[in-house]
Amino acid sequence: KALCAMPFPASVKNLLAATGKWTSFFGDSVLLEQFLHMNSLLVPQCPADLQAATSSMDPGVYFQAAVPEYLTLCDGEGRCTFNELTCLHFSRPFDCPPNSLIPCGHNAHRECSVQEWEQLVQRVADPSVSRAFTFHWVPKRVGGFDAEEPLWPTAMPGSGKQPPPGPTLAQKFAVGKPDYIIMNNCLHTYPYSFNLPEPLWQKHLGDFLGMVSWNIKSLKAAGFTGGFQFQTCTKLDCNATQYAYIAQSGGEEICRRKNKELSAVKTAQIQMLTQLGLPVMDAFTVTGQFPDKTSDGLHPCFIRPCSWTPQTVARDRQQDLAASQYTRLRGKLQADETTYQTGLQFYQQQAQLGPSPNLVGEAQFLGQEFALVQSEAQQVAMLFQQVPHSPYARNNEGLCMPFFDSWSAQLQVPTKTKQFSSSLLDMGAPLPAIRVAAPLES
Repeated sequence: KALCAMPFPASVKNLLAATGKWTSFFGDSVLLEQFLHMNSLLVPQCPADLQAATSSMDPGVYFQAAVPEYLTLCDGEGRCTFNELTCLHFSRPFDCPPNSLIPCGHNAHRECSVQEWEQLVQRVADPSVSRAFTFHWVPKRVGGFDAEEPLWPTAMPGSGKQPPPGPTLAQKFAVGKPDYIIMNNCLHTYPYSFNLPEPLWQKHLGDFLGMVSWNIKSLKAAGFTGGFQFQTCTKLDCNATQYAYIAQSGGEEICRRKNKELSAVKTAQIQMLTQLGLPVMDAFTVTGQFPDKTSDGLHPCFIRPCSWTPQTVARDRQQDLAASQYTRLRGKLQADETTYQTGLQFYQQQAQLGPSPNLVGEAQFLGQEFALVQSEAQQVAMLFQQVPHSPYARNNEGLCMPFFDSWSAQLQVPTKTKQFSSSLLDMGAPLPAIRVAAPLES
């Protein structure tokens, strides 16, 4: 109640009201940034020894170097604390199929034990905690690749051997489980394959949907009965001039072809989730409604862990001021350089005509203008060093609030739903018949 009474946007209040005591995010860096954006609204207190340093401009610090799992706990007064977790609860280290085309091997952090999951459950269950939010790094399969899983067996890099089986989802959920799960799954599992012929492309899509459905069915098999929402693939922003990621990944034409394929994939995701009776948020369409609003052409927003602290906010404001001064002074420098060059050309033309009293005054003007340009150039160079030039250097709320608004429209109260009672979600149930047109070039 204390959280819901805070001045949050209506969609965020809806999320807080509908998702029960413990809400978990299962996904990749896209969903991680949405989780961090939510925290920037809750403004939790942060640990002094935060591993994911907020000063870093490298997203790899948050997605790879630091363990990308977090816990936020809020008491009855609306005071929250942000905590880093020290292991991966539902992903396996070296979870990477041999000769894989998908981005894998991102995290070699160790897998959490059942005992560590129990400790997390106890922290959430503490009577002083009124709300809990966790993010779990699950870019591919929930629980990684278990020994009994038939698809895409994995091997330790260079060993050719299967990794030892880890704790199953059922073992951990028997100890305790979230009330609500928000999940996404896309680019870490679905490699771009728009060059494949139709039959192979359809098989490739079917394998991917089978993996997504396996993730969802594994929740039911582990005893999960709470609320659930799935988020589709997002749309890339194909502005190669604005986003270095797009320019470095094949340029705008390749990006356009990727989006054509991602549109087909998200349509298939929506069809499957709808047939399974589960809510799904069309992130692809939402992204397309707000061009040039992503942080890098790929992520809907970029929020650094604990960037909501007063110290970091003050530093960001200083950077904003420096950026504003830099932009203004650089524009003035360019104008003054044009004035100087124009004056210099006029002086040279007049000098060719012979001596003139006007040349003395013109020379004095040029000297003053040249000194001004030199001084401004030095100031611009100094300000340039103070201004972050990476898209990851500071917070960018981007599309995260529109994503919240879309979530809000579909959230369902867990105690009133029977989403996971359907036999279609049993492990042995066949995959719903899905058919979408392959993104072939005409």
